[in-house]
Amino acid sequence: MLSDSEIVQLNDFGRFLSWKSTWAFRQFIRLDNSIIVLFTGNRSMKTSSTAYQYVLRFLGWHPVPKRNFVFLECSEGHQYSPNQVKPDEFRENGTHISYARCPVCGKDLRVHDRQTSVYRFAMEVLPGTSENVGESGESAETKNAVVPEFKKWLPPFLIKKDFTYRNYAMTLHDVNAGKIWGGEKYPGKDIIVEFSSYAQGWKQGAGVDRIGIWVDEESPYSFYEEQIPRLLTEDGDLIMTLTPAERVSWTMDEFIDRADIVIRTEAVRDFLKIDQDVDYPPIQRLNNGTDIAIIMAATDDNPLYTTDQVDRMFAKFEDPSVIAIRRFGIHKQVHGRIYKEFQWEPIVIESERYFSERRCLYGGHS
Repeated sequence: MLSDSEIVQLNDFGRFLSWKSTWAFRQFIRLDNSIIVLFTGNRSMKTSSTAYQYVLRFLGWHPVPKRNFVFLECSEGHQYSPNQVKPDEFRENGTHISYARCPVCGKDLRVHDRQTSVYRFAMEVLPGTSENVGESGESAETKNAVVPEFKKWLPPFLIKKDFTYRNYAMTLHDVNAGKIWGGEKYPGKDIIVEFSSYAQGWKQGAGVDRIGIWVDEESPYSFYEEQIPRLLTEDGDLIMTLTPAERVSWTMDEFIDRADIVIRTEAVRDFLKIDQDVDYPPIQRLNNGTDIAIIMAATDDNPLYTTDQVDRMFAKFEDPSVIAIRRFGIHKQVHGRIYKEFQWEPIVIESERYFSERRCLYGGHS
């Protein structure tokens, strides 16, 4: 017989259990890279996939152990998610004892000691912002997709304290609190998810460690650059989700040109075969040594849509470049590499090469 609280928790999982997995999502949650970028078309599930995998982390169900808020490790460095190891349980002098041992080396597993319990979700505008943004006048509340998508998949019983418009941080329950591993009872810690806007500037996020950071759409480069040091203490990770519209700038050179691994769905590969006459593999390993992974997916990869629906959705766009961007997440704007400091050869044009008569800029001959 389930208690009333257990029945409530079971019902709270209704939305979470309705998740429809895809090939791209299954690749996504198995990546252990420190930086993962989702370059996708519109409505391709990039926001929902990222939100859902964060819920897996908070439950301790993520397949990459160190992604979980709580994970187990032995003295030899082997790591496991809480649901990957079944502890040996017995009673000793009337006391219930539970030991979890490493399946590889047999040594005791203990809970990794987190130095912080905070995650950061960064976005263009914060929820509840009332002013209009952008030339279209689209409201800030409409532009914010991160928070509603995260709360959509988060079982309500996990929320200990919701965010307010004065304090943009949620406090979540640690569901693994009270469990016993290695003969020790894990007391648990509150999980903090803070919401921030990169429009607030890079200094707003400076100086504090984070376990994981989610940046939605392209932020200013200075904001992104400031996030990386925040992850060092916890060996954390950064996820960026964006549709590469014409306004994107530094992300193409920073990620596409430097990635270790690029994962493309079948829909994206089929499009590139026609558009670029290149037959890409599903998983392309470039081994650039940057620990950056990229996932490219299309609107067609959303299991909620049929191909006919997607075709009708994009039929109104006549420009092939718009379709490439919006449907397949393929950037079409010509872009150049960003140089952080002045370099003469790649930046300065040689007059002798481009002006055959060696005319100077002010007329006449040099």
